[in-house]
Amino acid sequence: LVALSITGFGRGCPHGHRPGFDQILQGEGGLMSFTGPVGGPPTKVGVPIADILAGMFGAYGVVASLYERERSGRGQRVHSSLLGGMIAIHTFQGTRWLVAGDVPATGGNRHPSIQPYGAFRCADGRINVAVGSEGLWRRFAPVVGLDPDDERFASNGDRVARVEELEALIEQALTTDGVDPWLARLDEAGVPAGRIAGLDEVYHSPQVAHLGLVDEGEHPTLGPVPLPGPPVAYSRSQ
Repeated sequence: LVALSITGFGRGCPHGHRPGFDQILQGEGGLMSFTGPVGGPPTKVGVPIADILAGMFGAYGVVASLYERERSGRGQRVHSSLLGGMIAIHTFQGTRWLVAGDVPATGGNRHPSIQPYGAFRCADGRINVAVGSEGLWRRFAPVVGLDPDDERFASNGDRVARVEELEALIEQALTTDGVDPWLARLDEAGVPAGRIAGLDEVYHSPQVAHLGLVDEGEHPTLGPVPLPGPPVAYSRSQ
């Protein structure tokens, strides 16, 4: 047999007896410490991400164990935890501490080491812009009326050091027009950008419909009920 167990803090560990609730693990797993407005209080993610990831990582472990069983003929116990899932998604934030000794703090929508990279206001909404290279900076700056060779912002390091000044200048330009016109300009310039959409916009998106990301369940008394659909598609099997 391949058997999966999921706990809050881990099996057989000092805190193994404690109940595992999502928000508690978001806090104790460090995720909240760098999530939230710049300089503001730690903030939880808007969905039960610790619960979700514990299940996802557990499923990955089961699939890997079933594949291994094809060679060994033996079963095994698989264990995942809410705490383990939180640690696993630290990614570069974890290595900031482990390698550089830098403790991440709440940074809002800013990227800690790339600028401009984050959320910006337009006249009628907000967009994300990802200027992730010097080549993209040279494309992006003229679109918002900036000189890419301005000595204040000439390198990524300069832009990170002067992020508040840079963001103010970008928003000064972006707030002169709406989301759609700015996305069209940025797309034409080859700059990655996207709207910050509400769920009403998301679920009416042609892209979401094309990917089959809205499913339909059948309730015995309510009838058809629309639900978020599976994120994985298969070319052959269902």
